[in-house]
This record gives sequence, C-alpha cells and structure tokens, in this order.
Amino acid sequence: MEYEEARYREIQSVIENVPVGICVYRSFGGTTLCVASNSACADMLGREDLTGKTPEDMVQMTHPDDRERCRQEAIALLRKNGRSSGTYRMYHAKRQRYQWLRLDGRIVPQPDGTHYTYVTYTDIHELKENELRLQAEYE
Repeated sequence: MEYEEARYREIQSVIENVPVGICVYRSFGGTTLCVASNSACADMLGREDLTGKTPEDMVQMTHPDDRERCRQEAIALLRKNGRSSGTYRMYHAKRQRYQWLRLDGRIVPQPDGTHYTYVTYTDIHELKENELRLQAEYE
C-alpha cells in the first residue's frame, strides 16, 4: 500500500508539470475511471478536479453535435488498444460556453491485465475559431 501511494504521488507530480492538460484513466474489472489529472486539464474545462470521472462523464461534457463521434472514437481507442485523436467542443463550466479542444489518447496495457489510458487536452479554441471565420469569409 505504501508503494502504491508513493507511486501515485510520483505520477501526480509528473502530470502536474506537463504543459498540456492530461487525464490518466485506469481500466480494471470492466470499470474505467480517471485516477489522476492535472490542473491544466481542470482549468480547460472550468472544473475543480476530474479524478473519479468516467469516459462517459467526459463525453457528456462534449457539445451535443460532437458527442456521438467522441463516444465512437473513445470506443474504437479501447477496442484497438492503440492511439486516437480528435477535435471537440467541450463545455467550460465556469465560462458556461463550449470551447475547442484537441484530445490525443494512448492506451498502455499493464502486466496485470488492466490498462492505463493517457489523454492529453490542448486548447485550440482561438485557432479553430480563426479557421472557421476564414472559411466563412471564403464561402
């Protein structure tokens, strides 16, 4: 138990200092939960903490028009035990609006049969809004 607590603190320290938002999910016994996240990720979503959230909780934070695609891409990621990426509008709870984020995920199987899924969140809101504005100007 002491080793697990030390490992958790070490992992939490590492991800807190990564310059993008990150959530680490652990899948075991048919359950997948966020076991660690950094403040950058919580800030991007306007939330205090994401620990304990399920992938479906995260899908529910996604814009209704993006939800099914997000859900299907998450399912595909889990099935193929690989990598995935996508761009979605996710709800910022404090600002009460959707903003564009890029999510990149990778699954890493563990020797005990469980696996960790590492998902990074990058704020691309300004970039995407400028892209959409330019597209509209040229249509």
